[in-house]
Amino acid sequence: MEKKSFPGRKYLIEIPHPHFVYFFKEVIRLVGEDEVLITCQSSGIITDLLDGLNMKYVVVGKKYSGLFNKAIGQLVYIYRFMALIRKHRVKAVWGMSPALAIAARFRRVKMFFFDDDDSAVQPLIKHLTVPLASYIITPACLAFENYGKRHLTYAGYQELAYLAPNYFQPDPLVLSRYGLEKDQYVIIRFNDFKAHHDRVHSGIPEGVRKELVQLIEKTHTVYITTEGNLEDDFKPYQLNINPIDVHSVMYYAKMYIGDSQTMASEAAVLGTPSIRCNTFKNKISYLNELEYTYKLTFAFYPHETAEMLSCINQLLNRENLRLEWLQRKNTMLNDMEDVPRFISYTIKKYVG
Repeated sequence: MEKKSFPGRKYLIEIPHPHFVYFFKEVIRLVGEDEVLITCQSSGIITDLLDGLNMKYVVVGKKYSGLFNKAIGQLVYIYRFMALIRKHRVKAVWGMSPALAIAARFRRVKMFFFDDDDSAVQPLIKHLTVPLASYIITPACLAFENYGKRHLTYAGYQELAYLAPNYFQPDPLVLSRYGLEKDQYVIIRFNDFKAHHDRVHSGIPEGVRKELVQLIEKTHTVYITTEGNLEDDFKPYQLNINPIDVHSVMYYAKMYIGDSQTMASEAAVLGTPSIRCNTFKNKISYLNELEYTYKLTFAFYPHETAEMLSCINQLLNRENLRLEWLQRKNTMLNDMEDVPRFISYTIKKYVG
């Protein structure tokens, strides 16, 4: 459902990925919903989430595939962002795309760039957007990238903006709603690696996927989610739930396994053991911190699947696994700050 009629807004927000619906949700509440204009692409999962949360939004265009079409799409977005900034008398924009940064520069409004990936992981975004941004807001684990006085950091992760205990309490009704049993099922996520920064990367090898499912099935129920089309062999395992319930379902799972960075970190901060397998291992600072400092997640390269399967088997059979991960989670939380309050305070401070 697209909402088209808005009064003046102080802030324009870009939602490029479903994760950002949650990331900005509490910040929007703190700065005031009447101050914000939400924009997004016509992506079903994003608009479904926004509708489910009763958040008004404007669709600025469709999602483009292929480098050439993506480039054309950016020109479309620039024009539409500029029109919206002017129409709604926007003073600052929040997001990460080059199109939004260029539109903000042309309209002479401030841009807050939000990201948690190392610049080496997505150099195109960083090289095109960061130079145009007024402020760069990242987790403290990326302070080493040092963008000068524009670089503002917080102790935390983007996932804590919506999954910290202050902002999220799991809904036990999801268990009966979807016929689940606490700690008796495992969620697997297969990524399609179509993003521009994913083109040279890969995840769980296709030949290992069936072996992975067979291993888990010995002791637990398997549920699979994927970005693209699920292979016929795996369709009986497909997880069909309301997207609004995904974090509660993940919280009550025995484990998360996949090649998605976001879901791996979400599971980790929820205190659900998290395994990821892809060529991004050791390349993303916030996941390195969750792995090596707090031991909430473990990473394996695609050629390390034997080691991954061994690790999964050990965890599935470990006694008091949930209690152990809860203790690790609490250690992590004690080191972190309230992410939405930091962001809302910072935005108000620099915009007025």
